[in-house]
Amino acid sequence: MMMYLSDEALLNAYKKALRLKLEKDFLELLMNELDRRGITFRNYETQLLTEMTAE
Repeated sequence: MMMYLSDEALLNAYKKALRLKLEKDFLELLMNELDRRGITFRNYETQLLTEMTAE
């Protein structure tokens, strides 16, 4: 249950899932919970995608 994760742990899980290119459904679960909590993560996603294309 994601409600037991701290905001920081949830955001870290999302970041790691993006880096590892995990299943879209799993990413969607994490994104939905981040949205529900009002946590902004789009800036990180943009930064990560920029870094990945620069490699």
